[in-house]
Amino acid sequence: GVPLHINGRISGGIIVQNTHKIDAFSEKDLKLMGFIASQIGISILGRHNEERLIHSKEKAEESDRLKSAFLANMSHEIRTPMNSILGFSDLLSHYPMDKEQKKYITHIKESGVLLLNLINDIIDLSKIEAGQLSLNIQTFSVKKLLEDLFVSFDEHIKRSEKTRLRIVLATIEQDYFIQSDLLRLKQILSNFISNAIKYSKKGIITIGVEKSNKNIFRFYVKDTGIGIPSNKLDSIFERFHKIDNTEILGGGTGLGLSICKSLAEGLKGNINVKSELGIGSVFSIDLPYVQSSTTQHEIIADKNTLLSDFSNKTILIVEDDESSYFYFASTLKTTGANIIWVMDGFKAIEICKNNFSVDLILMDIRLPKLSGYAATKEIKAMHPNLPIIAQTAYAMPGEKQKCFDAGCDDYLTKPILPNDLIMSIAGFIGKNERK
Repeated sequence: GVPLHINGRISGGIIVQNTHKIDAFSEKDLKLMGFIASQIGISILGRHNEERLIHSKEKAEESDRLKSAFLANMSHEIRTPMNSILGFSDLLSHYPMDKEQKKYITHIKESGVLLLNLINDIIDLSKIEAGQLSLNIQTFSVKKLLEDLFVSFDEHIKRSEKTRLRIVLATIEQDYFIQSDLLRLKQILSNFISNAIKYSKKGIITIGVEKSNKNIFRFYVKDTGIGIPSNKLDSIFERFHKIDNTEILGGGTGLGLSICKSLAEGLKGNINVKSELGIGSVFSIDLPYVQSSTTQHEIIADKNTLLSDFSNKTILIVEDDESSYFYFASTLKTTGANIIWVMDGFKAIEICKNNFSVDLILMDIRLPKLSGYAATKEIKAMHPNLPIIAQTAYAMPGEKQKCFDAGCDDYLTKPILPNDLIMSIAGFIGKNERK
């Protein structure tokens, strides 16, 4: 290898057989050789950088996969026992008991809900960071949404020790049927109301809706609580930020409002807040009005009108967790249904193949030997009209769609409350006979 000297500098190198022939090259040739050598060096460096970028991208993708797998597993492992804790607590609350026992049950249920909200916040944050937050756009009644929230939180306040605090629903002059994500909007408003209760010792919490001339709906929650300093109004939407007030003993992760802001943006809306120290706060979300052609009659005729008498019906419960099975069986006891229990997918297929007297299947997804996805596909191949409801502790993005792709007819995420379980089943065997 002979270095090329051009204008007193080394520009590259060439391979020659006889060094005495170097004079045969002109200066023009030498300059060209130097340019080619430099280009080769740049190309090698470019390929090296490209390989490093590819390697870094693969590591980042692997990290995301591991993170998603960890969160999915943690969610599953927490939701499975929560199914029994919240489910049996709800069932016990309907039994005769003294005042002290009712208080114990209430504390168990409320603590369980707090734990469930914690894992939901962590999962939602993970979805937002990964860009995997999906929306389920549907038609719903604005009036019914607010009435449901009012009833739920009115009962919550009555069970609490805040005897000088009450919640009211502002008069709704006209009902509207809009298209948006009902659950996500309810999540945002529930967060507003929960914070209002948390930071108010007495007074009134008002929930309501206003429609502007620009076809914008403003859902609002107004309280008479401690208020927020003006210099803190922006920071309350930051992750892990919590109002520093020694008079407030409530817990929380400080993720609620941050998640609400991201959800509002996903719904093409925005959140507003007005507050004054010692006077109170008003949190609101503005949403564009997307009118639906669905009539009020069509919406009211939902699963609430269906029967919950399942006598002469057989329900196959496919569940490997014994506590979850006993909870489902206890919930369905009052319906008169005949219950069959198996603990894996192969046995579920065997029952449907050899002794087909099943009207509906409650199918767990993570099962030993054969997954609920695979079992559902095989059963649907034999009996396509047999209703199968996925009941699972998996709640990560895409799980619902995977269940439907496998052939499931409905999807319930643990913990499953008794009314939700019965209403889902009633939607199939409460009005439809198996064919």
